[in-house]
Amino acid sequence: MMPQDDSPPPAFSPIPTGIGGFFARYFWIILRNVIGWLLILLALPVAGFFPPLPLGTPIFLIGFTLITFPGKRRLTARILRGIQFDLWSPALRITRLAIALVLTPLALGLFLHHHPRFQTMGKTTTVAEYLVSIGAAWMVVLWLMRLVNLAISLVPAMRRRVRPWMRRHGAKPPPPRKRRG
Repeated sequence: MMPQDDSPPPAFSPIPTGIGGFFARYFWIILRNVIGWLLILLALPVAGFFPPLPLGTPIFLIGFTLITFPGKRRLTARILRGIQFDLWSPALRITRLAIALVLTPLALGLFLHHHPRFQTMGKTTTVAEYLVSIGAAWMVVLWLMRLVNLAISLVPAMRRRVRPWMRRHGAKPPPPRKRRG
């Protein structure tokens, strides 16, 4: 008969420690973010190629759940409560300006590159087109943000309809924010 060993079993660590564990943890975080951003970027073309089917929305939501960034939980809670964005806050003004300044040269560069008629124009015409395009991009982004605010205002009503539907079909929805006493 073998003597019985009363010592506890060795602790099992699913993530290795040391330098290998460091790289293993961050490898999975980076991989998850890359896959998430790829799904987010893929959602728009998928929605465009299959217009009658809303395939882009689930792909976007899966990608959004995979990515990590500071303030994601607060942003998600804000959207689920239907709190709209202040379109004239300094942060959104800077964001609109950055989008207009970055996307405009890219769009004009592609446009001018593919149309030989515009390659022979003078530099003053190109500068004027660039400035007008920045203003147009600023306005387009502003209108898109207004559409986002409209969609955010509809989220609480959708949640009020989806939760009972989930209960009727056997799915258990997430608990409410605050427990009733």
